[in-house]
Amino acid sequence: MNKIISCILMLMIIVVLNACSKNDGSGYEAKAVVEAYIQPGQKVSVNITREILAGESGSGTLTISGLSVIVRHNGTNYTLNQNPSGVYENASLPVIAGDSYELSFNYDNTTITATTTVPDKPTNFACTPLALTIPAFGGGIGGPPSVPEPLKATWDNLNGDYHLLAIKSVDAGASQISTVGGGQGPGFSNAPDQANNKEINFRAFAYYGRNALILYRIQPELAAMYNSGGSNSQNLTTVPSNVSNGLGIFTAVNIADSVFVTVN
Repeated sequence: MNKIISCILMLMIIVVLNACSKNDGSGYEAKAVVEAYIQPGQKVSVNITREILAGESGSGTLTISGLSVIVRHNGTNYTLNQNPSGVYENASLPVIAGDSYELSFNYDNTTITATTTVPDKPTNFACTPLALTIPAFGGGIGGPPSVPEPLKATWDNLNGDYHLLAIKSVDAGASQISTVGGGQGPGFSNAPDQANNKEINFRAFAYYGRNALILYRIQPELAAMYNSGGSNSQNLTTVPSNVSNGLGIFTAVNIADSVFVTVN
C-alpha cells in the first residue's frame, strides 16, 4: 500500500519546483528548490534541485549534490544522506503527528531553512454508498440512461484543517472505463479545501473494480502551492513557498485509513 500512496502523492500534487526566474542570470545566482512531503510511517526524503534561470535550456541534471542536510526534531539533529538517485533521506527519523520539524542546509554561502508540523491523522473517514454502477452510454432505444447519485465522503474536521481527497484503482489489471466521457484518469484528486465532506461524481472514476478513496490532511503551505496555479513562461508569478532563502516546499501530511469503493 505504501507504493500506491507514493504514486498518488506524485500524481495529485502539481507544483512548479523549478520555476524560471525573470532574471537574465547576470549577477543572479540560482536558488535551491526543495521538495519534501514527510508523513508518519514513511522514510523522510528531501529532493533538492536548483532553479532554472531564464535562457537556460533546462537540460542536464539539476540535482544539487554534496550538501549537508539536517532535519531537527525534538532537539536532535538528523543527517540526511544522499541516495544514488540524488534524494536526501533518513529512515531513522521518526515522523510523529503534532511534532515540528526544521530543515536546514547551506547552499551558495546561504543558509536555507524551512519548518513544518505534522498534522493529526484524519478520523471517522467514511463514504456512502460503497458501491457504484456506471451507466451504459452509447445510444439505443429508450433514451439516455439514469445517472447515479454522487457518493458522499465524510470525515471529522472540527478545526477547519485542509484536506485533499484522491482516488486510486487498486485492482491489478482492472478495466478502464471507456464509455464515460470526461473521466479524470487514475489518481484523480480534487483541490484541497477546509470542508468535512466531498461529493464524488461517477465520472471521477477511471477504472472498474475496487478503488481506494484516500484522504490526506495537509498543511496550509501545501494548499497554497496547490491552489496557486503554478508558473510558466507566459505567467512568471511567484509560486508560494515556505522555504526561507530558497524555493519549493517542506511540508507534512497525514493520511486516513483508506475507504474502498467497488465500481461495477
